[in-house]
Amino acid sequence: MDREELEARAWDGSAQARRPDWQLSPPPAPYGPLPGETPPAQDAPAFHTPDFRRRPLRSKGSKAKKGALRGFALSLALILLLSGAGVCYRVSQGDVWEDFLPQPWGGLLPEAPVWSDWTQELERTTVPRAPLERRSLTLAVPGQDVLTPQEIYHRISPAVVGIRSFVSEGIAQGTGVVMSEDGYIITNAHVIAGAARLEAVFSDGRQLEALLVGYDGGTDLAVLKVEQEGLTAAQFGDSSQLRVGDSAYAIGNPLGEALRGTMTDGIISAIDRSLSTGQDGMTLIQTTAALNPGNSGGALVNAAGQVVGITNMKMASTLQPIEALGFAIPTALVKPVVEQLTTYGEYPDPQEAE
Repeated sequence: MDREELEARAWDGSAQARRPDWQLSPPPAPYGPLPGETPPAQDAPAFHTPDFRRRPLRSKGSKAKKGALRGFALSLALILLLSGAGVCYRVSQGDVWEDFLPQPWGGLLPEAPVWSDWTQELERTTVPRAPLERRSLTLAVPGQDVLTPQEIYHRISPAVVGIRSFVSEGIAQGTGVVMSEDGYIITNAHVIAGAARLEAVFSDGRQLEALLVGYDGGTDLAVLKVEQEGLTAAQFGDSSQLRVGDSAYAIGNPLGEALRGTMTDGIISAIDRSLSTGQDGMTLIQTTAALNPGNSGGALVNAAGQVVGITNMKMASTLQPIEALGFAIPTALVKPVVEQLTTYGEYPDPQEAE
């Protein structure tokens, strides 16, 4: 069809000759021309593609909500890091979703379960129990030697395992850290909440059934046991020796086993950070090392190759980007909790609680 025929049809008002509301236009250069280069001249497109970031038109009744939404844009939430059912995803028939925690100042993300939801799930955990046997967790003082990231990964990654938690909705996937050569593993309590069976997946591909030694919802810690000798155990460092600005490395399974053994780096950005988690509060290490769902129960490591925290949550918002706000349970707290769990199966010592 030539131009004259097209114009003739347009004059007659033919529907075929009407211009569409929009059409695709040539994409611009991604970040502008390189230094010293001049981009080729481009004719201005007649029509423009709608911006995919553009929000839908508001209804008449939505004006009243505008102020509330604007205020809510500043609201935050702590997000558990689980993959499959935290730092956790729960997978059911291919669907994946995230478990959210309350924001520090009392608000909640829409349709997000509160902290107590998964602590209530703990009461429905039916994983077979391992015999109780007190185990000590030694915290080494960081030395003067600073390892390279490659050396740290080589030392710690064999001691980081995937945790499969078989729950009613499907399989939850988190991370764990081997604390002893005879099979004791530390993870988050929310990783195993509501599980009927547990498996530990090691870096060499071995899959072993894990028994539950004990858990504590208030500190979000749990201890598991696999029947295996000669495992590579992590070395644990004293988190009380950390300083803001120290190098930090997170090793775990973000988004599940497909990305297992991922290491990210950053710094210790705050120490003794108090966060509200429903009725209780937690004092955590804050780090800029990237954490994602699936990192729950993983290792936060210092420059000496020592585990100084168990990663368990991050800060998130639905209406604005928030980056580099991850958190881990300090080993100064992990030590007494783990020692009580291996002795009594719960924390604190029931005799001390009386």
